[in-house]
Amino acid sequence: MSITIRPVRPEDGPALYEIVKHPDVAPTLLQLPSMEYRETDQWLKERKAGHNRLVAVKDGRTVGSVSLLQEQRPRRVHSGKLGIMVHPDYWGSGVGTALMEAILDLADNWLNLLRVELDVFSNNPRAMHLYQKFGFVLEGTKRKGVFGDGMFLDEHVMARLRDNMPAVEPGKAPEFTRRTDVTDITIRPLRVEDADALHAIISNPAVARSLNQIPSLEVI
Repeated sequence: MSITIRPVRPEDGPALYEIVKHPDVAPTLLQLPSMEYRETDQWLKERKAGHNRLVAVKDGRTVGSVSLLQEQRPRRVHSGKLGIMVHPDYWGSGVGTALMEAILDLADNWLNLLRVELDVFSNNPRAMHLYQKFGFVLEGTKRKGVFGDGMFLDEHVMARLRDNMPAVEPGKAPEFTRRTDVTDITIRPLRVEDADALHAIISNPAVARSLNQIPSLEVI
């Protein structure tokens, strides 16, 4: 089945907690094995300025997530910090690549970020290889910067700069043909149960381009 990338939802909590707590994932993150579910739940409920969070869904299961926190200080608003995790059952299946493509499209084409950076531990060469595929380069190393799984690990700082932006040519306004196959339209006041349908419309890339929203818009 194909991989679907969408904004995070409250019901993703249990699946994301399962990933964080997985013994193959935990050593690559800063969380402790004693992390409680309430921490994941709190993270889901937080809506920080500049925080963009996407998840990957495959086979009807939430199997990975990626976040991009854009700096809010005026002199750093051109940069953001990325974090990603994938369930080990889906390593090598294209989930990490799909998440990186989606979040960097957001960074480049919606947020206009010049710089995206991330931290990665020295015990995670698989992740470093993925980041290098997308143009991230090693900028420095915090020697023995983190302790976990009974050992001290180096923490690498990697970043990707978006250079040589192509010029945007003014385009001709698209021409639309009036459709005659849409009938039986009802106009009524807005209802609470319309929320999911409205979110699907607003977050559709073809619609989002004409609005102020970005594709990572979450359901409140």
